[in-house]
Amino acid sequence: MNNLVLSDLNTKRLSESLFEVTSPQVERHLTHVLKIEQKEDATVSVVLPGEGRGLAVVRRAKSGELLVRVKELVETRKRNVHLAIATTRPLMAKRIFEHATTLGAASFNFFKAELSEKSYSDSKVYTNEIARQHIQKGMEQCSQFSSVPSTNIDLNLEAVINRFSSKKVKMFWLDANAKNLFSKEAIQQEIVLFIGPERGWTKQEIELLNARGIMGIKLSNSVMRVEFAVNAAFSQLEYIAASCELR
Repeated sequence: MNNLVLSDLNTKRLSESLFEVTSPQVERHLTHVLKIEQKEDATVSVVLPGEGRGLAVVRRAKSGELLVRVKELVETRKRNVHLAIATTRPLMAKRIFEHATTLGAASFNFFKAELSEKSYSDSKVYTNEIARQHIQKGMEQCSQFSSVPSTNIDLNLEAVINRFSSKKVKMFWLDANAKNLFSKEAIQQEIVLFIGPERGWTKQEIELLNARGIMGIKLSNSVMRVEFAVNAAFSQLEYIAASCELR
């Protein structure tokens, strides 16, 4: 845990800047790992979802509660990458929620592709309650973001495309045969990246993507698992952004 995320999953807000820790797990981490009881004014890094990130002082109240008082918050980077992913294995979905949140995902949009395993869609990992838990774990590792990614479950690929078509976003789909790579254009606006199921896209889905003017891009010469493709996409976008800043 690099950051203490102050949300209703682990704290109770007492005032604008004062919070009470309600999660036994978080309390154990603060007392046994960070050993805040041994410090008069223990300072921790905090993220206040949707408001910013900064530092906070943790103290044990005389009545026994563990209190967190937030100092001044600073604004953080905007999340610009929306992920549209065919439903995948529950364990892999958990890792995607966590890792992509850390890396900067703006939203998770899972859909049932034609070759998706039918049982995946019924997994509890896609429920809001479970998804929030894993997104919060990702928030704990964030160093640049404070906003919380949204989650959506769509019926099929076309439903996701239709939802984003009304927004000012550039859309890409992961195509192993594409010649195009991410370019500078991809970091200058919000984007959506479509990633297919383990068994790949069907001919009909590829025709739909192309017909809607969505650009196919290639991330690697290797066939990657979904979670690796997500990480590779963020790595390439970070590299492009860093390269542009150095020029």
